[in-house]
Amino acid sequence: MSETPQTPPTSDDVVLEGFLSAMGDSVSPVKEQLAKIEERIEYHESSARQLRAARTRGHRVLAALDTESQANGSKPGPKSSGVQAANVPAEKTLVKIEEFVREHYPDETFSARQLADREDFQWSYPTVSAGLRELQARSVLALDSHDGPTRLYRVAKR
Repeated sequence: MSETPQTPPTSDDVVLEGFLSAMGDSVSPVKEQLAKIEERIEYHESSARQLRAARTRGHRVLAALDTESQANGSKPGPKSSGVQAANVPAEKTLVKIEEFVREHYPDETFSARQLADREDFQWSYPTVSAGLRELQARSVLALDSHDGPTRLYRVAKR
């Protein structure tokens, strides 16, 4: 059997070997620095957990001692108006939903569930449902029929 003669190293091989050799020397200090950073992160996360637990205990003590709040029946925290804020998707989401229905349902009716169940549609049912209601309010869509919870929309004529 004949052996393949080895070729002499090229200048690129020498440079690469020197680079790898130098990197070997610098990998250890980088690993040490990363380990120190991880230790500090864990320390601060642990401190944050302790502070949150102390805050929770403080709220409980305050709730037990605050007889004025208990007398008028109010609870600590922000006051609720009793009406939930409308969950309207972002404007760019509304634009993309409008573009989608104009392209895929130009002359057909559709529901939020039909859109959300499509594999080529990227939004969840709650998002698309709220988006379709908003587009209807803007007269982009028309409500074709309303049977129980299902609303069938169509693209409004311009």
